[in-house]
Amino acid sequence: MSSPISYKGTRWYKCDLHLHTPASTCFRDQAVSPEQWVKRAIEAGLDCVAVTDHNTGAFIDVIKEAAEGTGLTVFPGTEITCSDRKIHLLVLFNVDKTRADIEDFLIRAKIRRNEFGHQGAKTNENLETIAQLAAEEGGLVIPAHIDEYNGLAYASSAIRRDFLNRSDIHAVQVVHHQFLPEKLRVRNNEELETFLNEYYDTKRLNAPRITESLTKEWYGVVQEAKELEQTILTFSDNPHEEGDSYHGLWGMGRRYTWIKMDEQPNLESLRQALMLPKFRIRNDFDCPHSPYNKPKTWIKGIYVHNTEITAPNKEQALNVDFSPQMTTVIGGRGSGKSSILRFIRGAMNKSEELDNLQVIKDDQEQFYKIKDKKDKKGVLRKDSEICIECCRNNFLYRIKAGAPKKGQATNIVVERWNEEKKVYELLEESGMIDFFNLEIFSQKQIYAIAQEPNALRERIDRAIPEVHTLKEDLANTRVQFLEQTAKIRTIQQQIGAKGKLQMEIQDLQTQISAFQEHNIQQVLQDRQRLSREAQHLEGLAVQLAEKKSIFGELEKQLETLVFDPAVFGDPYQKEIAAFAKQLQTSLTSITQQLAPLKKEIENLEQTYNKLLAETQWQKDHEQNEQALAQIQAKMAAEGMQEQDLGNFEELIQGVNKRQQELIGIARKEEQLKLDLETKKKLQKQYLTVRGKINQARQKFLKQILSGKKVNMSANPFRDAGDFERRFRDIIQKDSGYEIDIDKIVNRCFNGLVQRKIGELVAQMHEVRQGVDSDKFSGRFRGLIRKLSDEQMDALELLFPEDEIAIKYKPNNASKFKPLSNASAGQKTSAILTFILSHGDEPLILDQPEDDLDNHLVYDLIVESLRRAKEKRQIIIVTHNANIPVNGDSELVVAMNSESRYMEVLCMGAIEHHRIKEEICDVMEGGVRAFKRRSKRYNLKVEQ
Repeated sequence: MSSPISYKGTRWYKCDLHLHTPASTCFRDQAVSPEQWVKRAIEAGLDCVAVTDHNTGAFIDVIKEAAEGTGLTVFPGTEITCSDRKIHLLVLFNVDKTRADIEDFLIRAKIRRNEFGHQGAKTNENLETIAQLAAEEGGLVIPAHIDEYNGLAYASSAIRRDFLNRSDIHAVQVVHHQFLPEKLRVRNNEELETFLNEYYDTKRLNAPRITESLTKEWYGVVQEAKELEQTILTFSDNPHEEGDSYHGLWGMGRRYTWIKMDEQPNLESLRQALMLPKFRIRNDFDCPHSPYNKPKTWIKGIYVHNTEITAPNKEQALNVDFSPQMTTVIGGRGSGKSSILRFIRGAMNKSEELDNLQVIKDDQEQFYKIKDKKDKKGVLRKDSEICIECCRNNFLYRIKAGAPKKGQATNIVVERWNEEKKVYELLEESGMIDFFNLEIFSQKQIYAIAQEPNALRERIDRAIPEVHTLKEDLANTRVQFLEQTAKIRTIQQQIGAKGKLQMEIQDLQTQISAFQEHNIQQVLQDRQRLSREAQHLEGLAVQLAEKKSIFGELEKQLETLVFDPAVFGDPYQKEIAAFAKQLQTSLTSITQQLAPLKKEIENLEQTYNKLLAETQWQKDHEQNEQALAQIQAKMAAEGMQEQDLGNFEELIQGVNKRQQELIGIARKEEQLKLDLETKKKLQKQYLTVRGKINQARQKFLKQILSGKKVNMSANPFRDAGDFERRFRDIIQKDSGYEIDIDKIVNRCFNGLVQRKIGELVAQMHEVRQGVDSDKFSGRFRGLIRKLSDEQMDALELLFPEDEIAIKYKPNNASKFKPLSNASAGQKTSAILTFILSHGDEPLILDQPEDDLDNHLVYDLIVESLRRAKEKRQIIIVTHNANIPVNGDSELVVAMNSESRYMEVLCMGAIEHHRIKEEICDVMEGGVRAFKRRSKRYNLKVEQ
């Protein structure tokens, strides 16, 4: 198994940010060491912890020291007790803060040093003062366990509401998920009261029973926090054991919250997460396991060296990392942000989807080629190097591509990382690149698809597993149908000889009647009958001979085993040779047992002759021959030649032969009926499979677009363009005959397509049989008569593809409208919505928002991006701030607009100050421009 693969950008962390150490006097086992504490946190699967001892920071430094090199992130903090109501607040500071910083804060908060660590110690400062002081110190305040003792429920309604409304309070800690439902019935809820009293073990501790009144207070403060859009968190407060009010190792990580933060978690990253709870917070109430699993395939990064648009020295080669979720590439004009995607498309040899978009394909090919001295196009050099690191099934691969030679595909080498040897190793398997599927769309591509939605059909089918099997069934049925039609034609040709045979028999019988004057009719009739019967008896003899030959062949096949012991080396050769010899001996013995059976089969031929000689049929046959000999003598006496009788014999044989052929034709006529029925069944089966494909498409589209402002359907057999293309393919006319073909398309699509196509084929068959149908022009009738039988067979299965119809719902509209009536932006957003609605392979988008206004980007595309990145990797080049900011991009790559070459200016999560500056400068026109617009909007802008 490969080791976990590192990557850039934000990711999910399992966090318990309310933990005590022996620095709290209420920590039961004061002998616990910092190393033991850190080890227990790691055993609990925690990624981030906060040391929040009661009114002290004494253990901060030793815990941080013990955690070094473990991967555990430690936030310094404290749980401070405020005012006369003894309300607890968690105050967290950045990871670089120390014990001294915490204690300085506590001193400023008027906690006396001699009271550090005591749960009973408190400051007389109110909640607002402590929050303000924490803000001045750069801290983050989280009201602790608001729904239990020492929580915000104990503050007056006005105080806590004002406190929760503060701009620097973003989250609260909730203990009981039972309080989260909005319509919880608290009054007379004995079950809830019983739970709370058992949870706090009030009876054993002889503590006051938790009443309905207190329950309402606790429930009320949770609902108030939700109403004020406070982020709900839950942490363990690490009890020593279940039901114990003292703290200890047992409870660490028993309760936790998943928080999405930067790859190096810090307080600003935590603050950003708390402001975006929908996207960055999942608590264990409803998410016990990690909220995110990396996709099966994702691109880790790209390295580009020695091209016309990258720096010449290797140290400054272009290196861009990508998050497995969403990476946003930003930059001013000329920064090369879109070129990154062009390099990926070229290096991964993913230009086939551009085959129907010639202008876009030409543009890509003119970019990804060795620079041409004449037209100055192309960015590659002969020794250019593009490397793309891809992850698949948690293994790391490297795809290396050089400059493609003229008229040839890109030469691609695939390597896999060997974790033990710490090197990339070449993979010899051909076609490995096909395992790294990805989709790349430019804005021009998306708009082109919007103009021709049927281009989405193949993409839809790739997303439906059963369609691949159904298409295989369809292809097999087609082959069977064409084989059946060829067989039917052969039989029809054979049956066509029936009339000729009947005429020949009639002519022969007329000649035979001339001999009947010599009273030989009965003899001749018997002769004819006996001749036919003799053929059947001869067939029996032939079958016996065949059976005898079967035994001879069987003896040859069983005679020897083909086996070469020399294949085996020492010391096995002799052993295996003896083993094979023993088998050969046994086989020879079995073969010898066939000899008596073969003899009995040979005796059957003698038995046949003996039994036949004893039959009445043989006696009658001999009598008939004697009678015929007498007639022959009589005819000779009358001057008739012996050859006339021979002619008579030939006439008899000729009639018998042709009658046998008529019997065979009769059988073929019966077979033809069955074959024609099979043909109908195959055609019906073909349509049935097409129907299943349509149903699968309809089900898929309904499922992925349910509740969205875009509606797509697959209208069965309604793609007129597909019908015309395939019709022309069959008749082998790429152009011409426009009037006739337009009429054919109109006729076929005016009513039930399947029936209309059947009528069309029938009319074309009539034309081939010489009928001058007015349905076609004379020139087209001439073309029809030249069509081969195979072409006509193909026309019988010419059922057009499903038409992909798209509708959209304009803002505030109740009904869907056809996409053909939409604006360019609405068309683009509809296609983008579909593209983002499904799939698990990496999706790369180049400035898809170009045709969209900000409302569409925010209302439709950003929301779709948020959902899509949970299942697949998104890499998007954009100049719209809504996408990285409101889409909460896990990684932002800012390109340098001032550099001569493609160069990454900075890279990181949105919470990075440099990234925020670049987003504001590049996408908003700078802070001053942003503030000026905000003033025009009459909006408050925070510093």
